[in-house]
Amino acid sequence: MASASYKPPDPVAEYRRTLESEAGLLPAAERLPSPDQMSNDGAALVRDLEIYFRRYIVLPPKTSLPLSLWAVATYLFESFDAFPYLAVSSPVPGCGKTRVIEIAELIVSNPQKASNISEAALFRVIEKFKPTLLLDEAETLKGKSERGEYLRQILNAGNRNGAVATRCVGQGANLDVKHFSVYCPKMVCGIGTFPPTIADRSICVPMQRRNREKDQLGRLQAARMESPLLQNQITAFAATNREQIEVVYRQTNLDFLGDRDADSWAPLFAILGVMDSARLAELRNCAEYLTAAKVDNAVEDSLTLRLLADVREAWPEDEPYIFSSVLAERLRTIEDGPWGESEVKLSQRKLAYMLKGFKLRPSTVRIGDRTAKGYSRAEFDAASFPYLGTDPSHPSQPL
Repeated sequence: MASASYKPPDPVAEYRRTLESEAGLLPAAERLPSPDQMSNDGAALVRDLEIYFRRYIVLPPKTSLPLSLWAVATYLFESFDAFPYLAVSSPVPGCGKTRVIEIAELIVSNPQKASNISEAALFRVIEKFKPTLLLDEAETLKGKSERGEYLRQILNAGNRNGAVATRCVGQGANLDVKHFSVYCPKMVCGIGTFPPTIADRSICVPMQRRNREKDQLGRLQAARMESPLLQNQITAFAATNREQIEVVYRQTNLDFLGDRDADSWAPLFAILGVMDSARLAELRNCAEYLTAAKVDNAVEDSLTLRLLADVREAWPEDEPYIFSSVLAERLRTIEDGPWGESEVKLSQRKLAYMLKGFKLRPSTVRIGDRTAKGYSRAEFDAASFPYLGTDPSHPSQPL
């Protein structure tokens, strides 16, 4: 009798109780409706997805709509000629990159975390499972290791439908050549900027550390309860509207973007054209804003490499140490350089910030009878070598 009278927990009731407990965390306009109120139409679904992401992540401006559409697009990626990567970056740890992966993993199609994955395993996973790969690999991708180079090669091709990695398989008489697909949705997260070839193929989401007093977020456990409802809706929407989305995709012309960015954004515009065409102008505004920000980051990266080259030019090799103030002044006086007051406005603080990405930090140095913050030439040479190579005036000697 006790067994017959037992009633298992009602997941919908649990879901409602969770939302009620979180109700004070979001304005009333952004509270997700209860399951029986959630509409199956595309316009409501994309709004629900935006609310879902904002409930658990503090997103930068103009990213909630692209992120929501990207999640839907992972269910349809084989319908497109190209598919954008989602590149989530931050200047320092603790800005929410891991939370983006955790929240996206609950609703994207066939998620597969792949941190520290080998090159050989990567293309085999893609070939077998056709997953949405969630890669925490930015630092590896920027490195000079053989593994980093292999991963970059796969990612450089893997945004195009039909892209393959060709490898020999088997041994001896059974040795054969096989083509492995490398095309699938990929989210890449990491600290700092991404290699230009990866950024060019991505929609970039630059995260910032949240204000814990102002920006209160829902718990991950609540997201786990909420996500199956959204995932079921996305699955049903994708199955019902695939053919219509493919028709719209073939007619999409994003002539306000460059060719590569147009390829990346076209799937999102096609999906929104079917889900809620009234918001296409809003998505265009997001695309223009985020692609412009990506260009600005690329310019900053090129300036950083220019800085290394100019430091080597302004700092004679026979000076083992240099004060930060002296180095900044020498850089500002380089003819036709970008470091003057009217351009970069290079100060000691700005110099330290730009060199920090190369693991170069000012320390107290002594030159003659003076001590001040500065740099060691030996440390600079070691840090700059992977980017600049050997100083042309001092060709390397054979071993």
